Amino acid sequence: MTTVSGVPASAATAASAGSAPAASVPVGASPTGVPRLPGATVSRPRLLRALDEASGSPVVVLRGPAGCGKTVLLADWARRHRRDDERVLWLGLDAALDGVPAADRRRAFWAAVGLALRASGRSSSALARLLGDDLAPAPSRSALVAAAAAPDQPLVLVLDDLDLLDDPAARADLEAVVGSGGRVRAVVATRSRSWLERGDVAAALDTVVVGPDALALTPAEAAVVVTGVLRRPVDASRVVALHAAVGGHAGAVVASARAVADRVEADRTLLVDRGGRSFEEALAACALDHVRASLARHLRGGPATEFALRTSVVDSLPTALAARLADLPDADAAAALDRAAEDGLGAWRTESTGAHGEFAYYAAVREALRSELDARRPDDARTLRQEAVEWALEAEQPMIAARAAAALLDMPLLSRVLQRSWPSFTLRHAAELVGVLGTLPSRRTARHPVVLAMTALAFSTVSMHHARVAQALEAVVSAVGERVGSVPAPDQAFLLAVEAQARRMLGDVARARAAAARAEVVLAALSPAEREEMAPVASFVHQQLGVTALLDGSPEEALRSFAAASGAASGPEHAAQRASSLAASAFVHLWIGEVATGRALLAQVGDETAGPVGLARAVLALEDFRPHEALQLVPDVEPLMASSEHWPIVLAVRASAMISLGQTAVAGHLVDLDAQAARWSVRSPTAGASGDLLATTRVRLMLAVGRVSRAEAELEQLPADDPTVVLRRGAAHLLRADARRAADTVSGALLAGVPDQRVRSQLLLLRAVAELRLDRAAAALATFTAVLDALAHTGLRTVLLTVPRDDLEQLVAAATASGDPRAEDMLGPGRSLAGDLPADAIGSSLSEREAVVLRSLATERSLPSVAAELHVSVNTVKTQLRSVYRKLGVSGRREAVEAATQRGLIGG
Repeated sequence: MTTVSGVPASAATAASAGSAPAASVPVGASPTGVPRLPGATVSRPRLLRALDEASGSPVVVLRGPAGCGKTVLLADWARRHRRDDERVLWLGLDAALDGVPAADRRRAFWAAVGLALRASGRSSSALARLLGDDLAPAPSRSALVAAAAAPDQPLVLVLDDLDLLDDPAARADLEAVVGSGGRVRAVVATRSRSWLERGDVAAALDTVVVGPDALALTPAEAAVVVTGVLRRPVDASRVVALHAAVGGHAGAVVASARAVADRVEADRTLLVDRGGRSFEEALAACALDHVRASLARHLRGGPATEFALRTSVVDSLPTALAARLADLPDADAAAALDRAAEDGLGAWRTESTGAHGEFAYYAAVREALRSELDARRPDDARTLRQEAVEWALEAEQPMIAARAAAALLDMPLLSRVLQRSWPSFTLRHAAELVGVLGTLPSRRTARHPVVLAMTALAFSTVSMHHARVAQALEAVVSAVGERVGSVPAPDQAFLLAVEAQARRMLGDVARARAAAARAEVVLAALSPAEREEMAPVASFVHQQLGVTALLDGSPEEALRSFAAASGAASGPEHAAQRASSLAASAFVHLWIGEVATGRALLAQVGDETAGPVGLARAVLALEDFRPHEALQLVPDVEPLMASSEHWPIVLAVRASAMISLGQTAVAGHLVDLDAQAARWSVRSPTAGASGDLLATTRVRLMLAVGRVSRAEAELEQLPADDPTVVLRRGAAHLLRADARRAADTVSGALLAGVPDQRVRSQLLLLRAVAELRLDRAAAALATFTAVLDALAHTGLRTVLLTVPRDDLEQLVAAATASGDPRAEDMLGPGRSLAGDLPADAIGSSLSEREAVVLRSLATERSLPSVAAELHVSVNTVKTQLRSVYRKLGVSGRREAVEAATQRGLIGG
């Protein structure tokens, strides 16, 4: 026989709801009064440890429904308790108080304690002497406290079924004895919330509670139980559905396992794992059968049945909602839910001492109750769900409203719920909605863009749902097109923002921009009343317009929209909306090089690091020369990659940190970038500015590892007039030792005008290096001074790391010699970091003639031919060739060609 947590397998069939199982207190007792354990008890080490760790408290309460294992757990712990300075005394109150009149219960309780003390060999203790053979009347409370404080061996008084101690005087006695600082403490088991957990009593006694959540079996423990019943090993992964169905209730797990054991005897193939779920389904079905049988015994009509049926229509029950559904005062509803918890029908999800949180029926219980209600009273079921939706909207409980509306299959109502609480769903509950929206029939949702859009956002947070997301996004675009012309103006603006987001996630930035432009027109024409109506989603709308502008390459327009989003933040998610909008603004300012402004905006956000806040903080950490910190922030940012089209920005930030740390010397990071891009582009294709960002990030990594030829080939595929593309092309020229072309390339871009302060400063610095290599020292210093002026104004610093280190040090030395110390101060700790371009790049140290000689090697021309072209002697060419070999670290012509090709110094 297998026993787990107080439920022997032979007696588990009554455990889940109703009276305690017949064998919940094992038959037989040891000389110390502790019940004997059945032979096949499943031990629970985590709970035994919890009881040991609570030994410093005067009172420990085990509270859980019938059949959850309180008695056997206490018996197991009492038998293991081996402290020389403490003795365990067991008292089962069901036997001690059975049939005792209410007026005599105080005396009967203390008489039972005295009897147990004498039976356990403690007759000489002060408390045993006080509680003599003929206890009539009961001793005074002061006498009890004095006896408990006597210098006897400390005592642990274990009280099973504390619910039965209902005499107020006896309760006050026990409270005084254990709270007096004497040598007696109590460990008690109870089905209901006892007075020891409430208010001043709990605070005074420092009560430790091991509640229903802790007493519930874990999936691993449930697997051990099922294994014991079936006498065959069962993995935890195969009992997950059973565990969820009964909330880990030990008695229900045992009963279900015994029922499925009978099925296994009839069909052995149930245990074979062939990729199907027959065994798991059989366990869950047995759990449902067990629960239905238990409900039939427990709910025999009357108020309890009606209450359970009416309140089963929602998954999560705040007391106020239960009261409204059952048409009861709050206190009566709370008491009814307490009784349901005591009977093993469900559990309080969140609670503190003396306070209720939310109650949830166990899944199998809820399914059984709903099936009964839907079958017998379908109109009532619908009305109750509608009532739950309205209450949840009033109480700002969006998930309750969404689940109830989805259960009704009422798409207009569900759309209203989702749109009204859109910020809460997108910021807090997107992943939770997968189970709610994922089961809706597609034919029902096809014409409802709000439902479709939230479905796409929810599923984008879950791996392996790329096709589902893309399908939903396509449907969003189609549904918006059908509906947007027939809805009020505030809804038009919202739907167009939803369309813009959907099109961006599909990689169609151009059409996203068109949808955003239409939304801007609608917003501008809204009346004050319409703006008030749109208030709950106004921040979201402006945020989407800002993101669309940013990914279309319009940062200034994005900043205006983000500012509007911050100002429009309202409702319960006001703080989170404002923080998100401020962080988005901060990120844009940082990204375009306005570091001081971005830093000031971030200071208003607080300590949060998730999402756009973390992204902005990572960029700021890079500017402060703290790449390690930036990398540590990336995991906080990664949810952005899973749920939106911002992943190229996240990869670019990570690449910047890796470059600063010098880790691009391992070409594997470029491979990793390509792998990440392949993974995320399946979810959200790149296009427009985000596509260009991904491409220029790859080029940047290639240049950092000296792969100039590959970088140039990539650059040929990008817009030639893009300032960042021009910047990378100029860097490639520099690595090829072609300073003149580098100077001409970047100068042309600067003449055309570059609004992005970061890119403009990098172009200026690259021109300063090119001028330095062309022996234009005065021009180089003047350009570098302009760079320093820009950095001082914007707060930029990492720009200094974007050129070869030797060139930078020469410019810094020249500026310092001229009396300008700013470069030294700005570079500071950045000297220990790597830069964008290899510090030892051969192209930066070859003279122009050495570069010509190097290129001639690949053509297999003879040395006399090269000498004639350069108008020098053959010996001079040989000298230059030896210098090239030395700088390349090679010893021959073939090795030189291979090394130069790899570094991009000659065509490959």
